[in-house]
Parts: sequence; structure tokens; C-alpha cells
Amino acid sequence: MFIKTELLIIDEIGYWTLDETASHFFFQIGSECYERGSIQLTSKKTFGAWGDIFGESYARSPPPALQHR
Repeated sequence: MFIKTELLIIDEIGYWTLDETASHFFFQIGSECYERGSIQLTSKKTFGAWGDIFGESYARSPPPALQHR
């Protein structure tokens, strides 16, 4: 829709905790970028601790774009 990049780099995800609206927006952007290119995330948090960042509802069932390695 509005993402036209081939590579989205997000450094230090988890530095701030996101509220539900921000988490939803982040996953929309991530899904769009995944369909068109690549996403690179860095974090000091483990994948299991992402509930602290995005909220438990997103951490329990993250979008496939963020599960693919």
C-alpha cells in the first residue's frame, strides 16, 4: 500500500514497549514489507520475550512474516 522499500531495517526492537495501536501499526508495516522485500530486525530480547514489547496478544500469534527465518 504505502511501503515501497526492498529492505526495512529496524534496529533494537524492544527498546520501547509498544501499546496496542503501535503494535498493530508495526505489524501492518511488517506484513507489507514482507510481501515486497526483506525485513531485518535486531533486538537484545529473545523471541519469547516479545510479549513484553508488543503485548501478549501479538506475541502469542505473531504474523508469519515475523516467524520466517
